[in-house]
Amino acid sequence: TEGYLFTELKFKTGIFRQIDIENQIYIKVKDNWIKYDNDILEQGIYEWKITGKKDINENVDWIGTAFGRDLTEWAWWSSDWDKRKEFNVTHYSGTVLNLPIYVNVSNVTGMQPDFKDIRFVNGTCDGVQDLELEFDLVNYTENSIHFWVNVTLSDGDNPFCMYYENDDATTGSNPAATYGFNNVYHFETTNSTGSLIDATNNNNCTTTAMPSFVDGVISKAVDFEGTLSAKCYYNDLNVGKNITVMVIAQSDTLVPTKNTLFG
Repeated sequence: TEGYLFTELKFKTGIFRQIDIENQIYIKVKDNWIKYDNDILEQGIYEWKITGKKDINENVDWIGTAFGRDLTEWAWWSSDWDKRKEFNVTHYSGTVLNLPIYVNVSNVTGMQPDFKDIRFVNGTCDGVQDLELEFDLVNYTENSIHFWVNVTLSDGDNPFCMYYENDDATTGSNPAATYGFNNVYHFETTNSTGSLIDATNNNNCTTTAMPSFVDGVISKAVDFEGTLSAKCYYNDLNVGKNITVMVIAQSDTLVPTKNTLFG
């Protein structure tokens, strides 16, 4: 049986412009690459490739269409990364800009031992959206990695794509760019004096003694027992009169208003 390599093949760039691929398709015949000019081929399995040019500084992917189907698996944010996974965040409260969300990633084969090769990209894994997102790699164990990722959410489903498996990648973690807050504490890392480290690099607040770490909801937490407290003076915060404080806490005992997280 004889036939054509494709019944139809169209290509689009990352921003969906049609491009001409005539005389850019090659097939391998006896270890040699030859141009394919829509010739009739004998039945068999063929290795083929497509070559093309892009404008200077233009980052595009080709998404092929063949046999009535978009070949979106070809689209790739960066060819330096070999694997990717898609995840979704559902949101129902209008558009929220620059929101750090907690992402717990399971350790899978292909990731670097210290997970410096992980990157997050806005949109689905079809390569059409390629905005790299800022994130903070907080902590990792043998089985999981804890991230805070800066995203924009709209009503409904919000897809994101995580890339990994790049042996040459250096860390992409950027805590200062991830948060829009005046100070962020993960309650597991301290400096030599025992002060908790502010992930925003604003260096707000101090502790009175070396903190006692315990297991928390997300990685580690601090057990504020006895006289240990975190002190944040008004001038340190460098904000106006109206502020918002968010904390994840658990009380050892439920008592009236005497136990105060902030005051």
